[in-house]
Amino acid sequence: MKSPQDFAESFGLPQGGFTAPSLFADGFGFSTLKDRAAINSRPFASLYKFYITDEELNSGDNLKNIKISASYGEKIPEGISLTPNGIKRRLNWPRDIFIDREYFYNILNGEFTHKTKAISASEVLRKVEDAHTLPTKSVVGLPFLLQQLFNAGILGILNLLYLVERFALWTVSGAQAERNIFSLSSSFKNEIEMPPFAKREIDIFGYKASAWSVVVYSATHAAAYIFWYFFFRDADVSFLTTPFQSAFLTASYVIPTLVFFERILPKLIRSSMEYTSKAYIYVAFH
Repeated sequence: MKSPQDFAESFGLPQGGFTAPSLFADGFGFSTLKDRAAINSRPFASLYKFYITDEELNSGDNLKNIKISASYGEKIPEGISLTPNGIKRRLNWPRDIFIDREYFYNILNGEFTHKTKAISASEVLRKVEDAHTLPTKSVVGLPFLLQQLFNAGILGILNLLYLVERFALWTVSGAQAERNIFSLSSSFKNEIEMPPFAKREIDIFGYKASAWSVVVYSATHAAAYIFWYFFFRDADVSFLTTPFQSAFLTASYVIPTLVFFERILPKLIRSSMEYTSKAYIYVAFH
């Protein structure tokens, strides 16, 4: 059975600007650095990691999945910083990538496979390097850059939509979702906070509703009345005023619409926010 040392030595490092492999202290894998051009006289580099998880090692199959990551940033003593201070990331920088279930290593004979095709370790390194540096290539990388620009526009729209939904949720229910769009994803699930006033209840025709919702519901109808008074008071709207001449019809209108406003509408907005968050994550990471 091949050792982590055998796995790392298969790549023939150092070579082609890559540093000698640094073996993981507590895992089957290694990392290597490749220096890039300096930005603002500050050193930048790419950090590559090749490893096989413990779960994969303990499986019965001799062909082990290699997880690969490549990240670009400013060189620091601990490795690299993905968010260099004072320097904004650009679309034509090498992209951060994570590769899973594409490359495999036979732990018995040390052979590499790309999907189902035999490949050398040097070819694995070259393919990963090409994928990582794709945005830096003016011709080959142009479609990718155009796709990134398109995605950036979509992400901006989704983020704006999330903020509008967040404001709408706060308006109708008082619930305060986090500003971070990731907060409602399955990985970063956080509870939405409710202010004390929103937890208080007011009795409306026997229906106990949130004080916040009642106030906003009433204010919405008051605003609608003011709008009608200034712009449509000469219009015939008897079909709207007739129901309010009867207490029963008034209750028949108020209770269902208040239930919708207080209970159903916030759930619809919350559901929409979750879909927006998932869509943002999909566009950002696929």
